[in-house]
Amino acid sequence: MGKWLDPADARWRSTLHGVPHDFYHFPCYVELAARTDGGFATAYYAEIGAGRMLIPLLIRTLDGVAGAPPQAQDAISPYGYAGPLISDGLSDAEVQRAMGTFIDDGAERGLITTFLRLHPLLPSVARGIAREARARVVAHGPTVSVDLTQETAALDREVRSNHRRNVARLEAAGFTVRFDAWDDYPAFQAAYAATMARHHAADRYLFGAAYFEDLRACLGDALHLCAVSSPAGELACGGLFTHVGAIVQYHLGATADQHLSLAPSKLMFAAARHWGKARGATVLHLGGGVQGRDDSLYLFKRGFGSGEHVFQSVSIVHDPVAYDAMTKHRVPDSFFPLYRAAAPA
Repeated sequence: MGKWLDPADARWRSTLHGVPHDFYHFPCYVELAARTDGGFATAYYAEIGAGRMLIPLLIRTLDGVAGAPPQAQDAISPYGYAGPLISDGLSDAEVQRAMGTFIDDGAERGLITTFLRLHPLLPSVARGIAREARARVVAHGPTVSVDLTQETAALDREVRSNHRRNVARLEAAGFTVRFDAWDDYPAFQAAYAATMARHHAADRYLFGAAYFEDLRACLGDALHLCAVSSPAGELACGGLFTHVGAIVQYHLGATADQHLSLAPSKLMFAAARHWGKARGATVLHLGGGVQGRDDSLYLFKRGFGSGEHVFQSVSIVHDPVAYDAMTKHRVPDSFFPLYRAAAPA
């Protein structure tokens, strides 16, 4: 039997010390995601021989969902790539067995479904999970990374030629880049709010001041602000990057409306590559397109690096009888879980 860990449980932190991970797996980040997305923070923990598995989760109630059994719940990965972590050396068969135990324990707890987002750069658990018949691994779009172990000249050659020209124009015009000048944080937050409004973003992406302050308090020295300033000294664009282990991860970005046509984020990404290399990171992960699609955002990021990874998710039905009852009147859709899909107009 596995165990459900509270964020304060020492086994959560001790597991992170022993396996490759990212900031998405920090207990405080999962708690922050719970405050933003609802539900409560936990992790499923299992020991497999000499190894371990840890799955950070948000547990949500199904109150008000048509057809849901009393006290039913479901689970989801926190925002980002917070998929299962495993110890080095675990076989596919051991991962399959651990996943089967999680599915059984989840059913006993009252979970109807679980939706997991796998981390594209961390040791893959997808093959082992796919062996478990009750778990469905779905491949979405690609994500982009930059190999920071390259020599500087090779690193620069990876940047698409039009990006290099744009960066040179921005530098010639007097745009500058600063890292960790936290006096730029309020301006970044304002630019982020404007960016989300411009893109008509869903409510879950409309992070307020409390989120940004809590994120900084949680991540501490792992969180970094990159700010691109205009010749007049105002923030043109900015991005939040994290550095955990070997990975520099791009988290959130924003561009001020008045500078949008100049694409100052190209200067930000170009600078982040050299900054990450200087810190000793081996890879910069830029993520992918909107909702994992191979779209214009993905192509933009692809102009900074040649590394490509598959973003995968895992859909699990713990209680097939309840799930079927809750979805029998729903129009079939790729959204999972289907009972949380928007009802047709």
